[in-house]
This record gives sequence, structure tokens and C-alpha cells, in this order.
Amino acid sequence: MPNKMLSLDHSKDERITFAISMIEARLSDADFVIAEVANAVNLSQSRLCQLMRKDSRLSVKAYIMSRRLVRARKLLHETFKTVKEVMVCVGMSDASHFCKLYKREFGVNPSQDRERKAEEIVRNSVES
Repeated sequence: MPNKMLSLDHSKDERITFAISMIEARLSDADFVIAEVANAVNLSQSRLCQLMRKDSRLSVKAYIMSRRLVRARKLLHETFKTVKEVMVCVGMSDASHFCKLYKREFGVNPSQDRERKAEEIVRNSVES
């Protein structure tokens, strides 16, 4: 299942571009709140949410979660960290919630996704 997140890399609004870079830098911070981003770009939370939704069709909260899940997937595919370690690395603390969101985003749970990726790598190395 493809990732539903839309990219905001080409936003015409400098405030949104800055907000995105701030979000990316703080993804592992479980205590990170939208108010910090809004304050940093001198917008109210509601205005920031409006602008993000206009550019991405996602709320700020949904964008942050989607980015966390994409980063988690990358860590699962490229490291030997446990699912719990990956979850913490992306700023999440509830394993059940993390697995539910991961499955909703990618169609499989984190452990299954890692296994599939490992099998794909083995298949590709045998075929080469």
C-alpha cells in the first residue's frame, strides 16, 4: 500500500517551508507540539493548520504522524533496531498505537514489513 502523504517540499510559502524543516528536525521528540511550530513561524495554530492543509491536504498532526511513520519504515528497513527502538526514535511511546497506525499507512505491521523487505533483499541478491 503506497504512502498517502503528500510532499510539501515545493511550498510557495516560506513559513510552511520553515515549519516543515522544523517538523523534520523534531520528529523524534515525543513532546513536540504544534504550538512550537506556529510560534516559530509567527502564525496562530489554526492559521498554520489552514496553510498546511491547503498545501498538503493533511492537517499538521496528520503530516507529522505520516512523516514519523515514513521515518520508522526507513529505520526498520535499514537498521537492526527493534520495533520498540524504532518507535522511540520517531517520538512514539505506545506500541499498540504505533503498530495500528503503521498498518493503516503501509498495509502490514512493522515486523511483517521488515520481514518482507529482508526477503526482497535476499531474492534480489540471489537473482544477481
